[in-house]
Amino acid sequence: MLKVMLRVFAFLLFFQLPVQLCGAKTDTTGFAAFAQAERELIPVAKSFINARNDAQRRLAANLVYERLGKLLAEPNSWNYPFDSLRLSTVSVLSAPDGHCRFFTWNLILKSGEHKYFGYVQYRQG
Repeated sequence: MLKVMLRVFAFLLFFQLPVQLCGAKTDTTGFAAFAQAERELIPVAKSFINARNDAQRRLAANLVYERLGKLLAEPNSWNYPFDSLRLSTVSVLSAPDGHCRFFTWNLILKSGEHKYFGYVQYRQG
């Protein structure tokens, strides 16, 4: 039994650990937190279109508003592209001069009423 345990330990130590260390990626851009928050935001953004009722749609749209607002207030958020969010239900448009960008989305209620949400983010400096 001891021999088996030693073999397993040796295998893990000499083969698995170096593979994991070599394969480990470090975030050199500083965008790992933005990417994670964006991944968590996308299902919520899609749910204000697909939700069953208006209360769920409003809740999802307001949640996107809160979370995206916090993200955009973070330092260095201007440099993050939000590419995956663009593919959801949130429009991300940059001004031609590159000084600001717009994040907008439209909540359509069962009655046909439209509620518009959005942010304007200005480049600092």
